[in-house]
Amino acid sequence: MKRKIGAALLSVAAAATTVLGLQSPAAAQTDPSYCVYAIYLPGGWGCFIRDGDNIVASDTKGDGNHVEVTWMVRHQGSSSYYEAGICSAGYGLTIACDYNFDKGDDIRFGVGIYHGSALVDDSGWSSWIDVGA
Repeated sequence: MKRKIGAALLSVAAAATTVLGLQSPAAAQTDPSYCVYAIYLPGGWGCFIRDGDNIVASDTKGDGNHVEVTWMVRHQGSSSYYEAGICSAGYGLTIACDYNFDKGDDIRFGVGIYHGSALVDDSGWSSWIDVGA
């Protein structure tokens, strides 16, 4: 089930997609209306798109800061076996990082805004989300 996003946020995302010159189906990978779950911070957002196992990082200001979406996957049937990674974007860009998670895995992620290596803002972790098929 896709998460409903407010009209104002969609218009910002549509403008960012237009600036990047993305065309469908690539636009689907960076459009927050396709996100199962999205987290927004001043200066950027991140989300998980189940179709294609994409983590999206979007820097919405291009102000010298960058966005990092840190993710963690818990593998099916295990409470202690994890994989983790980071998808990042800067310079006002939106980046979709394509992964290949296994059916039955769960994912959680958090969004951080950084100035160099210094953390400026942090969302904390999302709840666990089933990655689906």
